[in-house]
Amino acid sequence: MEYIEPIRGSWVGHNGDLEQTLNRIVTAQHVVADLDYTLADCLVFKKPFFDLMFWKKGTKVLDPSFYRWGFRSVGRVSWAFIRDSLDKVSDIENDYPLQLALEESWLDYNAEFIEDNPEELDRIEQLVGGQLEKAMYKGVKDFYGYLLNAHTSILTRNIKEFTCAFASELGSDMHTGYIHNRMKVKFLEDYLRDIEGGVVLIGDEEALTDPIKTARELVPDDELVGIYVSKKQMIPEGLEPDIHIPRDYRGLSACLETMTNS
Repeated sequence: MEYIEPIRGSWVGHNGDLEQTLNRIVTAQHVVADLDYTLADCLVFKKPFFDLMFWKKGTKVLDPSFYRWGFRSVGRVSWAFIRDSLDKVSDIENDYPLQLALEESWLDYNAEFIEDNPEELDRIEQLVGGQLEKAMYKGVKDFYGYLLNAHTSILTRNIKEFTCAFASELGSDMHTGYIHNRMKVKFLEDYLRDIEGGVVLIGDEEALTDPIKTARELVPDDELVGIYVSKKQMIPEGLEPDIHIPRDYRGLSACLETMTNS
């Protein structure tokens, strides 16, 4: 992976010929992106703090069941974090215990406080609407402006109330509610079997690792681009993206602008 930095702090890593890869992006017919930590910060984890704002309608500051859920979640996630850290130190492959713990906590929260609760769904839409511009990563909208030939989709484990504002802002379809990552991979496999043309997949580590492996079995190499989004300039073992960027799309957008104007 070679790195350039067209805009300070917004680097772009690439495998192979960068211009050819950029051309595959702008001519792609399908773009499938994750949401959390790919296009924007995750607002799911802000929801419990939103619940503690006692001046807000629907606050849970006096709801004992909310605190019971919180204590259960802290215990579950803390143990998973310890196990995940020990596995990494020991160089042991694991089944993503931290990811699974977060999924289980979210499932509990969704079942206890959100499902069949119109008021809670309205509160989520208000939260997202108020945080949209702040949460979305810099340069994302400019990057999507170069995807003129593509049908764009957001594929996320989130429910639609967390997703629809972002999808609307980017002109994307959304496929939501895939609580477990394996459900997303199965959906993507079926989706890729039914389409033709170039494909771009965008995600963070957990959202891209398995999907890109699936895509490489179904899409020719010269029609597929995997874009990995992360905080650090480091690629996990087993992940082989074509492009690597930080949580800032301005560098990639600058590369696309240079290519299209040349």
